Amino acid sequence: MEIETLRYRFHEKYPRKILSKIRWFIINRQKNILPFLNVIGGKFTVVDAFGSPGDTLLSTNIISAIKAKYKRLQINLITKNPDIIKNDPNIKFINRFETYFSITFWYLNLIENKDSRTNVLFDTLNDIGINDYVYKCNVYLENDEKKWAREKISKNNKIKIAFNCRSKQEVKNWPVENWEFLIKSLQDFEWIQLGDHTEPFIKNVVNFSGKLNRRESISIMSVCDLFIGPDSFLAHAANGLNLKSLVIFGGSRTIQNLGYSDNINIEDRPHCSPCWINQDDDQKCTHKLKCLSNIKVETVKSQIITLLTPIEG
Repeated sequence: MEIETLRYRFHEKYPRKILSKIRWFIINRQKNILPFLNVIGGKFTVVDAFGSPGDTLLSTNIISAIKAKYKRLQINLITKNPDIIKNDPNIKFINRFETYFSITFWYLNLIENKDSRTNVLFDTLNDIGINDYVYKCNVYLENDEKKWAREKISKNNKIKIAFNCRSKQEVKNWPVENWEFLIKSLQDFEWIQLGDHTEPFIKNVVNFSGKLNRRESISIMSVCDLFIGPDSFLAHAANGLNLKSLVIFGGSRTIQNLGYSDNINIEDRPHCSPCWINQDDDQKCTHKLKCLSNIKVETVKSQIITLLTPIEG
């Protein structure tokens, strides 16, 4: 979907450019207007600017924070991934035209400054006067989706671990040989591989990679006991499901930027961290992904045992 066609137009030529400048002036001060907009139950748009599936789920966090303070606002979300946020009760409209009052969710400032301490939601929410918020994604599955997932997964008594190995950003991907060794050493569990067609082949797992759409993947996760993976869409989805998770960050982004406090988050911070490398901008790591190779299999394994001990007991 081309979301730019839904954006509020900025006029480049006078006299209409005056109207656009007035709106821009008001938007930059709208934190003073939102209380009044809330009283009348007005409409407000959140634009998911980056448009990755993970950022779409983060957008639901932006919206829940807004709704916690302004309960009467009617929220419109503009996003490339409308399937992911289906059934979210905080979202009144999806991909309607941008309203006069709106906010764009992105975190360019963190990327440009290689920020290691600021949460990715902070700047966007701060712009509209919200500084106190719960960092928590939201995912809403239908009963039929959960039922379908239960039918797909075996009925044995093994603890079920959902995992994916790859983010589209190489600087987030733990070495494949580490995944292979980890899974081989923990064969008492049932390993369920999710993700897209770029996932590596791993022996002795139930492999759904490249075979499911995003909501189906989330549904499968909903019947699992644990999620393990990189900082990616599925890690955010696991948080939205309240699923115990272990997220392998490496060092390209930090736990302070994106980590959920409910998770076990593993990072390594060499001198180059956080690099915020984005290969879509032709950026590459020049340090042989040291932050990921420094994270040992035994470290991850011991944390898995820690997370699963209450279940086993």
